[in-house]
Amino acid sequence: MKGRRGPGRRWDVASVGVLLVSIDPCSSRASTWPLSAEDASSLRQVVLVHRHGARFPTKPTGKADIAWPIRTQFWESYKGHLTPVGSSQLQDIGSVLRNRYLDDKAYLFGGVQKIDGTSLAVYTSNIQRTLQSAWAFLLGFVPFAAVFFAFRSERVFSDSARRAAGVPIYIEDAVGSDDRLFHEWRLDDKYEEWRMQNLRRSRFLQDMSCDREYHKLLDKLFKCSKDERLCPSQSMMDRLIAAKDLDTQVAIEEAHNRPVLVNEEGISLNTHERQLLQEIGNEVKRRWYGAASGLRCDSYGKKGAGYLAHKIWRHMQQRAEGKSHLRFVQMSCHDTTLAALATHLGLELPMIGFGAFLVFELHSDGDTHWIKTYYNATPTEETSYSRLKSLALPLGEERLVKVRNCATGSVTLGDFASHCEIPGVEEAFQSFLSLCCDSGKRPTRKALTNLLQNGAGSLKWMSFGTWQERYGEAFRCIDKNNDGKLSCSEVQSALSEWGYSVSRETLERLFRLVDSDPEHDGFDEEDLHLTMSALVGIRGGLHGQSIKVEA
Repeated sequence: MKGRRGPGRRWDVASVGVLLVSIDPCSSRASTWPLSAEDASSLRQVVLVHRHGARFPTKPTGKADIAWPIRTQFWESYKGHLTPVGSSQLQDIGSVLRNRYLDDKAYLFGGVQKIDGTSLAVYTSNIQRTLQSAWAFLLGFVPFAAVFFAFRSERVFSDSARRAAGVPIYIEDAVGSDDRLFHEWRLDDKYEEWRMQNLRRSRFLQDMSCDREYHKLLDKLFKCSKDERLCPSQSMMDRLIAAKDLDTQVAIEEAHNRPVLVNEEGISLNTHERQLLQEIGNEVKRRWYGAASGLRCDSYGKKGAGYLAHKIWRHMQQRAEGKSHLRFVQMSCHDTTLAALATHLGLELPMIGFGAFLVFELHSDGDTHWIKTYYNATPTEETSYSRLKSLALPLGEERLVKVRNCATGSVTLGDFASHCEIPGVEEAFQSFLSLCCDSGKRPTRKALTNLLQNGAGSLKWMSFGTWQERYGEAFRCIDKNNDGKLSCSEVQSALSEWGYSVSRETLERLFRLVDSDPEHDGFDEEDLHLTMSALVGIRGGLHGQSIKVEA
């Protein structure tokens, strides 16, 4: 699927109100993924979780690679950004899924006159490549729908009229370490130590470290790149782990039809060597969250993506109960996110190419609800869709199951709920909504504190002591008059600097939530910690709820 484009697209609305897409034959794609008539009639909702498209590298490969700029300014400005090729990849994927879910046979959007935030919602991590990938997908999936952007913390204070303005792309407030939806493992201080130990326990990597073929490959990669991590003086295991970055680099160059690892000595990789390098990269990714022992209980899936799995289930549960009108939910994220989610669901992924996705289809016959799951590791390959099968997720298995060995079938919504639901999360969010509504009428600080301290585990953020270690010095620098408090404007500036930008209106509501007057009171460190805990820990409900808060 190489980004072909064609004229002749148009939208029709049938007399019965079913949204249809009519496509001129000259614009059809080679990649198709038809939905059977039986599945079309039972389909109620689709949740798509996908990796971003092809991007710039995040740093130069090494001193010997002459294909990328060395200047620091380039990498500060463009590292990791989605490229036009990556955008085209996601738009093509959107077109394939449009043909599957929006044609005249599909019940999914039956009765929908206009696609907007009431029927379709999008969530993305707060990074350029995932945001742009989400948008690019929509250009292929719903090319004439209006798109708008909002941070998820803002959504709590929005109303339903805003969702009618178009298709919302909800951006996670935090850039990295506090993004619970797409980077939950980063909230666990023990994860990095576990990951490095787990990589070294990999039997596959241990066998590679004793294989002369891989020794020769790493020596060649070092000559190509002069990456010090690949130097023969390093341990073989460290060199193998570092080689994963070169696998990513080569994949980027291949996606852009560029020669790989260009160097002045003219050293190149042959097909077999490229395959060996890909095997290294795939194994390292499998061990990000999947235990080297292969046991689910030793793995990091639930700790790494438990909140994301809960939200996927919640969307489906709300739809099954008739409490949500959302027909399609898109989540734009990273290969790490997909790997963590798959591990939590009991799967071991073969690889995670650009645009790779998990699709969860909710089906119903009126009395029973079930979920069909598909994984496409390489959706940019034209033949990849013909190989897809519905996976009977191995939710109860003791060991992780390779996708190719997973049974064909489905799981019930009840079984999915038993595996993914985090008890208390939604109740805590409801309590938060009630506090927001009451904050202008009665004191709510104590109730908010109790909610954050005693609510479901996923609501808890960092302790006040840890917060002081991370933000205390910055707080004192912003506190120009050294009175130990920040004004509403100073708080807004501080949050923006720390990656938690919120509107003045939202911040004023948060002031009232902790019993402070935004016009006259200031925040001390405990006030700001509590407010940030509310922003990070609560998170908006993903099932379409919002509130109006009286000023």
